Parts: sequence; C-alpha cells; structure tokens
Amino acid sequence: MDHGAHLRQNTRSLAAEEILFREGESADCAYIIEEGRLEITTQSEGESVFICFLEAGEIVGEMGVIDSAPRTATAKAADPTRLTVVTREQLTERIAQADPILKLLVKILLDRYRSGLNTVKGESPISGDGELISEEVVGEYIHHGIDKIRLEAELKEALKQEQLEVFYQPLLDVQSRKVAGFEALTRWRHPSRGQISPGLFITLAEETSLIVPVGLFVFEQACKTLVEFQSQAGSPEIPIFMSINVSGRQIADPNFIDHAAEITSRYQLDRGQIKLEITESLAVDFELTERWIEHAHELGFQVSLDDFGTGYSSLHTLYRLDLDFAKIDQAFIKPLDDEPRSRELLRGIIRLMRGLGLRIVVEGVERGTQLDYVTELGCDYAQGFLVGYSLNSADALQLLEDGPDLETDAL
Repeated sequence: MDHGAHLRQNTRSLAAEEILFREGESADCAYIIEEGRLEITTQSEGESVFICFLEAGEIVGEMGVIDSAPRTATAKAADPTRLTVVTREQLTERIAQADPILKLLVKILLDRYRSGLNTVKGESPISGDGELISEEVVGEYIHHGIDKIRLEAELKEALKQEQLEVFYQPLLDVQSRKVAGFEALTRWRHPSRGQISPGLFITLAEETSLIVPVGLFVFEQACKTLVEFQSQAGSPEIPIFMSINVSGRQIADPNFIDHAAEITSRYQLDRGQIKLEITESLAVDFELTERWIEHAHELGFQVSLDDFGTGYSSLHTLYRLDLDFAKIDQAFIKPLDDEPRSRELLRGIIRLMRGLGLRIVVEGVERGTQLDYVTELGCDYAQGFLVGYSLNSADALQLLEDGPDLETDAL
C-alpha cells in the first residue's frame, strides 16, 4: 500500500514481519502504536543495526514528518500491529500554535538528533524540504524564544529589586458619587526596556510559577496602601476597599490564600474590605474554584467575578459559584448611548445579578450619561476613565481627598 492510500485512512494494520516504512523513504506521516510492537533498525557500514522495540502508546516516524527529511530508520512489525495515522497537517497545526520557546527547542533537538545520527553512520547531514519550522523563521523563533526566557529572568530580578509598582484605579459608589475603593494593577518599568506591557509580563508570569510571588507582592503592596487610604481618607461608615486580581495558578496554589490572610493580619485589615477578583475563565474548573471560594469566605474575604460576559459560560458561572460581586464587562457599557437594545440587555443582566444576591460593578464608564444610566439601574459601583485612570498611591490618595471630576467626559 502506498503512503497516499493509507493517509486516507485513520488506522493501519500490519502482520508480523511486515514493513511499515524503510530507511531512506520519504516521510509524510507518523504513527501511534495502538497494539503490537515495532522493531526499529538502521543501516551502518552495510549492516543492519538494531535500535529498539517500540510498543503500544509510543509514536514512530515523527522526525521525518517534522522536517520532511527521508526516514532515518526502518520500522518492521515484530508482532501483529495496529497503528493510528498522524498526518503532517495535524502536527503542523499544533506546532503553529505552540509557544516560540517550544518551537525553538523542537528545532534544536531535531538538528542535534539528525547530526548525531549521521555522525554515527558516517554520513553527511541530511536536509529536509518543507520543514514545519523553516529556516526563514528559525531566526524569529530564536529571537522571541530567547527574549522570552531572558524576560522571565529579568522579571525574577525585578521582584528582588522592587521594580514592580502597583497602581490603583478608582471605583465609584454610584449613589454617593464618592470613591469607595480601588483595583490594584501591576506595572513594570524596566531599567533599560522602559514600560513593559502588563499584557506581556503578566501573561509570562501566568505561564510560569512567577505569578505566585508576583501576586503576593501586589497583594502586600495593596494592603499596605489600603491602610494608608483608610487612615487618611476613609471613614468608619464607609471604609475604603481594595480589589485584587487572582490568577488561575494562584487559585491552584494551596498556600496562596493562607499567605494572603497572613498579610492582612499583619496589617490589621478587615478582610471584608479585600475583594478577590477571579476571571470567568478560571471558573471552568468549578470544583477547584468552589472550594477556593469557600475557603476565602471562611477567612473573611469577599470574591468578585471579573469581566462578566466575556466567557462562554457566564450564566452557569453565576449560578454555580458563591460570589459576592460581579463586574460587568465594558463591552456592555460602550454602546449605551447609541444602541437602545444594549440598554435592555444591560437591564436584564442587572436584574439577573440582583436576583442572585450579587452586588454589581460596571467597568468602562467614560461618559456622564453612562454613569446616570447605570445609577438608574441600581448598580453599586462604576469604574472607568470618567471616574479616574490608574494612579500611583499618592495621586490616588489625593483623588480620595478631592473627589472625582464627573462633569467632564473622559472621551
């Protein structure tokens, strides 16, 4: 059977002693061994050299598919064998979606494998055509991959050198029109790169274990600032609160929430004034998230769902999780002035949240008309450029003392 014929099938079966592919043949697919066993051999100085047996659950032939070089070994069924075909397109899609560092490692390992094998066999290097990782983009992968590793090391150093800074975006009590709290946001001014986008370094931190120490740093700084806010501008009737974002890795870390509780105790803070914000995507693992929220409540924290409406399971999330607050994404706020249907949609969302006993935050408020409408609908807090941009602690304290300017639209 030729390769084109079996590629139209999902599986392939071999009798004992039947050849799957021979050394030197072109490679257009790989195989996962479902049953049976393959004997792998190669030619060296005219002799057949045994390499290994591969058994059920292992993959064979992937090297040739990755770089389209000829097969470097012969695969023969040692027993009756059944295989699943893995097409080049399947590997292409997965490698295309991979992290640049992974692409770089695949390229390096493949080159080293080819070089080592050819050295053993006393042959010249084999070059493949139509590589999944072409020479034209290897330089780009190397640049991005190494730069990402370097940035990770620099982020670790930034934590040690206290280069990270916490800024505070105000939240307005829509009834009193006073600033009632802040959301803590992390910023990183690199000594040579300048301002690093939060989308870049927070994503990098979430991909690694760095998000846990970064999160604890932000948490401690926010608590320290909250003490200052409450002592200088708060009141016993309406104490200032602080919203702090929590990532999936922090939820999965069994020690994070207890460390957070220890920090609040050290600063003698009422944990009810700390709102832990989780994103909707984190709630996909409901059992883990439910247990985490229960523990947070036992410790006295409040929990808020961030960016409601951006995920695929919004209503289910609200129903399943024992939340205190929900933040409505700015996508529902922006069209309020121009699209009457959006107002009815927002009205329905707020009615639903109220029915579930949630307090409501709306983000993205940039116009006075938007603030008036969400006030009319009974929202609790508003956040957006009309209320205030993210500020350092000194400017945030000044905003608390002066009050926000709500007469001028942010646009």
